[in-house]
Amino acid sequence: MTADRPRAPRPGLLDRADRLLGCLEVRGEASVAEIAAAIGEPVSSTYRLIGALVGGGWVDPGPQRGRYRLGLWFMRVGALAEERIDLRSEALPFLAALRAETGLSVILCIRRGARAVCVERVDGEEVDPLAMRLGDNAPLPSGAAPRALFAFLPRSEREAVLAELATADAIDPADIGAERARGWTLADFSATRGVIGVGAPIFNHRGEVEGSIGASWTWAVAVVAFAAIAWRSWAARRRRAQVG
Repeated sequence: MTADRPRAPRPGLLDRADRLLGCLEVRGEASVAEIAAAIGEPVSSTYRLIGALVGGGWVDPGPQRGRYRLGLWFMRVGALAEERIDLRSEALPFLAALRAETGLSVILCIRRGARAVCVERVDGEEVDPLAMRLGDNAPLPSGAAPRALFAFLPRSEREAVLAELATADAIDPADIGAERARGWTLADFSATRGVIGVGAPIFNHRGEVEGSIGASWTWAVAVVAFAAIAWRSWAARRRRAQVG
């Protein structure tokens, strides 16, 4: 065995090893007897399998004697996998699906310091010529997608961004609290260019903001959509009244 990689179980043990590791993934820590009961194997063979997995670095003894948990090897593998995740390629199918479902223009942004950078854009049926293009950047608190990156940062990081941009007075903490509570942001540019945008954060497995998605539409499209929703709501109420 090398210091960098644990030994894999023999092929005949892979199924039992997989079930054992799955048990520890769910339970966190467990005794040999608990693991044996969960995977449906005798205690004696489970004990031998645990010993092999401990020797290979897949399982570690827990802080309490006789209990076991997943080994540090999984943390190393998880860290490597996270580093290799390309947010753009992972998000692109969802952007395309959102555009297909709504017809709206959709963008993907990531944070670079105190600014948001557009790394993907899928144009909708009505394209806003002033929307962020690939490679464009904007201050974090401005616009729907950049605002989604900003609003869901920890408070200390938000304060650092505002200090760098010198725009602290323009941000209402109550607005940030409302955005965090509802889970999305809204940017209303209807008065200046007839466009409304909505943004939502993308979190990693640690609950940290990795990026944001933004969608925009013209005020005329919004009026038609709201009218359609209002009509359906009125029609549904009328049908219920007729049935009643």
